[in-house]
Amino acid sequence: DQDFNSAFTVKTYLSQKTDTEDGWQHTEILLKPNSYDDNFKDLIITEENAEGMKIIGEFVCILK
Repeated sequence: DQDFNSAFTVKTYLSQKTDTEDGWQHTEILLKPNSYDDNFKDLIITEENAEGMKIIGEFVCILK
């Protein structure tokens, strides 16, 4: 998150899509912090603010 100079956090991924002639495209991506701490806010990613953001990894499960 470039605005807060933070490193890595676990977030839940949600997206809204729209149909196009070529299939579909995202209209908005919502990243919800997976935390009980209210200081962490949702990140809304749009085409305008997506530049420079990238997915580093995917959390699948906790190993026992």
